[in-house]
Amino acid sequence: MNDTTLITSYIAAWGWQILAIMSLFFSLVFMTLQGLMADAFFVSLFFIFVFCEYKSLKRKQEVENAI
Repeated sequence: MNDTTLITSYIAAWGWQILAIMSLFFSLVFMTLQGLMADAFFVSLFFIFVFCEYKSLKRKQEVENAI
């Protein structure tokens, strides 16, 4: 990997991490609310959190392997 690709992969990994934290926060907010729609948003945002964490860890591993 060249330097530019390495830096952008590192930034992308942290971008996925920030997105994961935001979706976890909002899923916890929806967990405190009552109703069917709140439950649906909680579940969907929690699955988004899991997906973003997976992508973040995958990107971080790619960066570590390139170094």
